[in-house]
Amino acid sequence: MSYFINGQFWQEDEVPQERAGKLVSVSRSIEAHFHGFIGKEKMEPVNDEGIDGYITDMFGQSSVTDFVLDATTLTFTKKYTREGSAPVLYNLIRGVSNDIGNQFFVGAWGIGIADHIIASGKARCVLTPIPEHFFTKPE
Repeated sequence: MSYFINGQFWQEDEVPQERAGKLVSVSRSIEAHFHGFIGKEKMEPVNDEGIDGYITDMFGQSSVTDFVLDATTLTFTKKYTREGSAPVLYNLIRGVSNDIGNQFFVGAWGIGIADHIIASGKARCVLTPIPEHFFTKPE
C-alpha cells in the first residue's frame, strides 16, 4: 500500500545568541509543515538503499526508512539528503479525529547521536491511502 503523508512538527529549544556583547540563551519555537510519499514498491528501480519514501519540509528533502504502520502506531526514520545530517526518528500513535478519521497520528520525534538526544519535539500527521489505479496513466 502507498500513502501520501502530510503533517506538522514542532520544536522548542534554547539557542545561544549574542546580545550587547554577551552570549545569552534565547527561547526558539519552530513549527513546520511536511509532506511526502510512502510506497516502497513505487520507489523501484531507484530503491537500492531500502528507502520506503520521501518527505520534504522547510529544511529540505529527506528519505524515509524503517516505515512501520500497524493497528495503533506509526514509526519511521527520516534522514535529510544533505551530507552530515542525523536520522530523525518519528514515533506516533493513531488518534481519533472526527474531521480526518483513523489515519490521523500524533506523537514525537527525536534526533539522537550516540544515545544522546540532541533535538526533539512533537508531531502530527495524516496518511492518505493511495489506490493502485492512481498510478495508471490516464487515457
